[in-house]
Amino acid sequence: MKKIILGFAAAVAFVLCFNIPTLNIEKSKKLMVLKEIPKPITEHPRVLINKTSKNTLKDRLNDSRMSVIKDKIYSDMDLYKTKTDNDSLRRSFEANAFYYTIYGDKTRGEKAVSLAIKVLSNLNLSSSYNDTQNAGRMILGGAFVYDWCNDLISSSDKTKLISLFKSVGKKLEIGYPVNIPSSITSHASGNPLMRDLMAAGIATYNEDKEIYDMVADKFFNEYVPARNFAYTSGMHYQGSNYGTGRFEGEIFSSWLFATMGIKNVYDGQKNIPYYTIYSKRPDGKFLPEGDVFDTTYYSQYSLIMAAGLYNDPYIAGIDNNIYRYRDEPLFYMITYDPNIGSKKPNDLALSRYFSSPQGLMMARTSWNDGISSDTALAEFKIGEYNFANHSHLDAGSFQLYYKGPLAIDSGVYEGNSGGYGSSHDINYNKRSIAHNVMIVNNPSEKFTYQGQSVVNDGGQRFPNGGNEAKNLNDLLQSGYQTGDIMANWIGTDILKPEFTYLKGDLTKAYTSKIESYQRSFVFINLFDAKVPAALVVLDKVRSSTAEYSKKWLLHSITSPSVNNNKVTIVNNKNGYNGKLTNECLYPIQGDFNINVVGGSGKEFYVNGKNYPNTPSDSSVEPGVYRTEISPKTAKKDDIFLNVMQITNADSSNYYNVTRIEQNQVLGVKISNRVVIFSKNSGTYGSTFNESFKINSVGTESNLHYLITDLKQGTWDVYCKGTLVKTGVIDTANPVINFESAAGDIELKIR
Repeated sequence: MKKIILGFAAAVAFVLCFNIPTLNIEKSKKLMVLKEIPKPITEHPRVLINKTSKNTLKDRLNDSRMSVIKDKIYSDMDLYKTKTDNDSLRRSFEANAFYYTIYGDKTRGEKAVSLAIKVLSNLNLSSSYNDTQNAGRMILGGAFVYDWCNDLISSSDKTKLISLFKSVGKKLEIGYPVNIPSSITSHASGNPLMRDLMAAGIATYNEDKEIYDMVADKFFNEYVPARNFAYTSGMHYQGSNYGTGRFEGEIFSSWLFATMGIKNVYDGQKNIPYYTIYSKRPDGKFLPEGDVFDTTYYSQYSLIMAAGLYNDPYIAGIDNNIYRYRDEPLFYMITYDPNIGSKKPNDLALSRYFSSPQGLMMARTSWNDGISSDTALAEFKIGEYNFANHSHLDAGSFQLYYKGPLAIDSGVYEGNSGGYGSSHDINYNKRSIAHNVMIVNNPSEKFTYQGQSVVNDGGQRFPNGGNEAKNLNDLLQSGYQTGDIMANWIGTDILKPEFTYLKGDLTKAYTSKIESYQRSFVFINLFDAKVPAALVVLDKVRSSTAEYSKKWLLHSITSPSVNNNKVTIVNNKNGYNGKLTNECLYPIQGDFNINVVGGSGKEFYVNGKNYPNTPSDSSVEPGVYRTEISPKTAKKDDIFLNVMQITNADSSNYYNVTRIEQNQVLGVKISNRVVIFSKNSGTYGSTFNESFKINSVGTESNLHYLITDLKQGTWDVYCKGTLVKTGVIDTANPVINFESAAGDIELKIR
């Protein structure tokens, strides 16, 4: 009997409950539990609808809140009378089959069967992407008919439909019998197997087990373990657009099995839509992550199906127009319970950590909406694994939004010069040079993407040469790891934190040109209407030779102005009114250069050449400028310390920022907030290993301290000789946070 690996996520949870910051893959493998592949139930209906849910659906069809969806289904039933195109006929036979299974109208059911056989028998599909997707959707529609009208279908017609599912399956991108190039990424990881063939296999299992056994074997032994690994992060691994798109097949498969009483085939899936909630900007767009063709897009039906499966009003509330059905009214009617309601995220925590294998923080100052909203929004990440395909080489990147996009994710995925795999895409858009990361330039370094030579941008490597991982084992063993999460913390108020902290080791993202590289982020909610927030970024980087130049990048839509150690970005276009001021505190003033690249003819300039592209969708913000901060003196070891403040574009408000540099200590003071890091750069994994002192850094009566980089153990904090705090440092509590009057601060480890 075939076996299935179902316990990977449980293993991950076991590891994480002991606060191990980076997933121990070998340990997790040993904790996997083997179970048998579940079999479909014998009764019909069983594809999205079962005997119990039929009564629920009768009530739902009479619910005035679902009237828009019901009207669409009912109008689709008679489409065959006026339309002859395959899509309209498919919608018609699905709607008739649905009506039959709910109300038992044989005329409708027989019409569904005859139409389905006719359409599936006469499909003329090419090998184009759209036709391969259409083939899958036709198989799914046929599966609905086969299951919902099962008692009306003769044995010979059942045999014919099964044969049609297999023959149309040959037109799928994965073919039939299935050939899966990757169970993690690309089109093969989406609807064709998890939704379309899976539904057909479940529907036909009583008469022919071949389809189900084939797809279930792949699904449970490859698809599920890979997603359980990735789902641990609480976000999708294919970005803001493609993440919700790939999620369609994943949530659909969950519904297929839940309908048969097999719940939670994945672990952690219910959390995935929360990245979409947190990445939504006040202006209604989403922060771009990975390949983005539309910053307003997300897969509506995948999220509404998730809201229904997990009874979550916050997921339902992502779209204020809950009945925007995208031509899939049946999915909505069957899976969404209007009693769930629609809830705005106003009472959710302002910061959220998306853990391994991503390692990403979202932090904001409020949930207020509108282009003039006072909400500041930041995303910053380590990126423990790069999943290729629609992922970018952006480990360690950050974005900032306040009354407009300020520190941006640059590049164009789809435009007049091409899309996926275009010259712009592989030389700029997917590359480190298009993101707010660290560049280390080895002039002789060669980059290749899927065997093709690409420009040397000085950035991060293509894991496995840009080729996609075939399965989870390949992902774990073939060089896709690009970082290690070292510490994360949100506090002290979990709902409205003043500090949001993330630290990681990014050495693995680069080739041997970097011997060691750590980046730390601290987002500070200043609770100040005039200066709402600040983002502190600390980099400690050691190159393998002093000759490799280092550049700290900051991308923007508008041209930045430079004044000594300050870079100011103003975005007052298209109704926006935001300003970012970045102050470089390290290297110290006079020891670094600030260079601005961009403008006409140099929008996407890399190593002496521009790679132009204009976005196809007007919502995409490709950026035009980047600021590069680089040390004047060539050294192996460099530290960069930058502090970004955000204000209104027309505001002169600004907090003076003080660099704190004392013996082992490096940090900043902004307003009454103090953030302290370890200065030691001799070994970049070093922390505060022994007691140390911070001389008085201000005159305020109430300073808020965040001390990072502390060795594990118990620390006592004294202000002017008086004990003010005792903290235990471990992976769950990697910082000490306290308030104190001005005066010398001493930290002593017991």
